[in-house]
Amino acid sequence: MRSVQRLEENPCRPRHFRPPPPCAPVVEDERATALLETCRTRLVAAAALFTFVFIVVALRLVEVVALSGGGAESHVGRIRAVAPPPAPMVTATAAGNDLHIAFDAHVANPAGLVVTVGAPHLTGPPAIHRVRVDAASGTVVIPGAAADQQSVQVSVGAEDGGASPATQAKLR
Repeated sequence: MRSVQRLEENPCRPRHFRPPPPCAPVVEDERATALLETCRTRLVAAAALFTFVFIVVALRLVEVVALSGGGAESHVGRIRAVAPPPAPMVTATAAGNDLHIAFDAHVANPAGLVVTVGAPHLTGPPAIHRVRVDAASGTVVIPGAAADQQSVQVSVGAEDGGASPATQAKLR
């Protein structure tokens, strides 16, 4: 015969939810209440600002798409392209291993010259030399750049960032 266990002695008895004792009354702290009200006011102001910006962007989108008939233009067309400077007149001569380039840039104050020296039969990239110039015409010397059967291409860079087309000169 089985013995009857008491409810308190059962190790596998179900544990029912017992509500916690009632909470103690909240004691209001004036400083904490003021801080919460300040935070709440700032949160409402930020939400109002966000809502305002969202409405402005949405109305602008409606204006651009719906009211302009889908023919909205970007502002890129309003920017004027700067015309590149004209191609320079160039004469290249070799003096030993040095390359002498006489140029006329056709630009009032060029920023510099970009000189590319390479041989067509070589598979490697050409040598690129950047030379600062102070005048619209003159002669520059690039040490150690001259060799036989090389082509020289010269381009002018303007102060406004434009670059001219390259002018090819045979080495004399």
